[in-house]
Amino acid sequence: MLPLSGELAFLGPAAVAGVELAVADVTEAGGVLGAPVGLRHGDSADGTPGAAEGEAARLLGAGVDVLIGPLSSGAAARVLPQVVDADAVLVSPAATSGGLDALDGSGRLFRTGPTEALQGRALADLVRADGHRSVAIAARDDDHGRTVADALVEQLTATGGTVASRVDHDPAAADLGPTVVQELDLAADAIVLVGLAETAAVLDALVAADQGPRERPVYGTDGNLGERLGDLVEDRTELACMRGLLPAAPPEPGFASRVRSHDPALAEVDDAGLDLAAESYDAVVLAALAAETAGSASGAGIAASLAAVSGGGTTCREPAACLDLIADGVDIAYVGETGPITLDEAGNRSDGRLTVVAFDADGHLARLGAAPARS
Repeated sequence: MLPLSGELAFLGPAAVAGVELAVADVTEAGGVLGAPVGLRHGDSADGTPGAAEGEAARLLGAGVDVLIGPLSSGAAARVLPQVVDADAVLVSPAATSGGLDALDGSGRLFRTGPTEALQGRALADLVRADGHRSVAIAARDDDHGRTVADALVEQLTATGGTVASRVDHDPAAADLGPTVVQELDLAADAIVLVGLAETAAVLDALVAADQGPRERPVYGTDGNLGERLGDLVEDRTELACMRGLLPAAPPEPGFASRVRSHDPALAEVDDAGLDLAAESYDAVVLAALAAETAGSASGAGIAASLAAVSGGGTTCREPAACLDLIADGVDIAYVGETGPITLDEAGNRSDGRLTVVAFDADGHLARLGAAPARS
């Protein structure tokens, strides 16, 4: 038996549906090591301090071998020591922080969503594909901003682009917007803003300088691209044409239909509301295939086999087909609902798909399709 847990408040209803679909699919295919997959749900109390740690202790104490979630990088960092102590594995669909790789025990952490570094490289590819060569970058001066910006710069220069200027800023600085805009090279082909809510101040200053998204190419990242940004800027319509990426794979139509059918509450939800269902599905399937390959549902066995089943062998997509290949002694490469999944030595994706988004004429976010991400 492979006991799993999914943290409801961290995952959200669509991601929970993805977990439950994966459990059902693996169990229908014969289960893991000849037994059904067990599933225990936990409630992280929507980020209440200490709640994630308390639920992790409860679930791990009940014998759970794999924790699916949390989405938050901070929560993942806090529960990881508990996971290691319990000889378990944590597979997060969306904990993106590059800082997690440096934690003690990170060998028990795996991610089916793209990390911040992978997002930065994918954003560089998007900017270059749009025809821009020189880029001005404004990034918040913290782990998130530096990780995304560093990867963006590396990939940009590797593909023939140039960095016209880079401004790493204190998000709490006084006169943030005008100061950043004054330091940016506005002769660059495009501007990339890496940040959170403070991005609104920079955008307002760009608009005031006639350099806003309506006048020139401006790109954002997962920390600032969202409907909330429209509420923070002085004029929502000034966001029109701003583009960027979100770290979730657009759900394929067939999978989206299955998710909606599984949970009636999702029946009328658009694709935006199904974010992370695919990443959560793949997290469960990968863990199950790793346990089957290892011949053990222990955390040590699963951790040792997760990278092996994610790439380098015979490709398979359906859990039943993958389990049949493993039973025949064939090395597999699972192609999931998020596409091919190759995990590196740190347990992070080295490829995947992200969602291209842009603000429409009214300043509301629209999804335009998928973009590849690669190391």
